[in-house]
Amino acid sequence: MNQPQNLSAAERGASGAFAALLSVIALRRTHPLVRTLSAVVGLGLLVRAVTGYCGIKAAVGGERSETAAVRTSAVDESIEASFPASDPPASRLADEPPSNADDKWEAVRAAGKLPI
Repeated sequence: MNQPQNLSAAERGASGAFAALLSVIALRRTHPLVRTLSAVVGLGLLVRAVTGYCGIKAAVGGERSETAAVRTSAVDESIEASFPASDPPASRLADEPPSNADDKWEAVRAAGKLPI
């Protein structure tokens, strides 16, 4: 997927410099937790510098990807064009029992299964 770039050249350069600094810290003999954290953060900054895209900056700025925008507009259009499935169109006919309702009640009475 081709992400748009949302970082300036200065931001990309700073991310790359901090990634290099954290890589040096990760290579030194320090506490294993410090080495692991600096390696993970450094890798994230390196990816940010190389791609020119920062997901955190996009989320804070309210940006969204083009595919999300297309998907959202398609959903909006379908909602406007239809009614909810749980609310079907009402019938304008009067409520009447089925034509064979009396026969059904007689069958229930004969079977002795009359509801209480």
